[in-house]
Amino acid sequence: SSRNACLENTDDNLSYCDEIFEMLYTIPDDKSVSADTWFVPALSQRKEVYEYSDKLKVQTDFIVLDMRSENVREKNKEIADKKIEEGYCIFGEIEKKILILEKK
Repeated sequence: SSRNACLENTDDNLSYCDEIFEMLYTIPDDKSVSADTWFVPALSQRKEVYEYSDKLKVQTDFIVLDMRSENVREKNKEIADKKIEEGYCIFGEIEKKILILEKK
């Protein structure tokens, strides 16, 4: 499954992961980020990184949503729509992989 794709060491999976990580690294280093669990380790060098949750009280500059599995994708599309209404915009997206929102 794509959920574990980056844990398997094959050329196809490495390029799949590289694409995701390249997108993550476009977020400026000095900005705060909340991210779905799977992306937090890749962002852990930042001064301010949080695991995203509906209960998170901190408003961050960027939100990183996991779009890899179908059941999570639907929930995260709803979260993204709500966040866009609250003043975020789409910073970057790789279809069925990752969605990054930026606070305007």
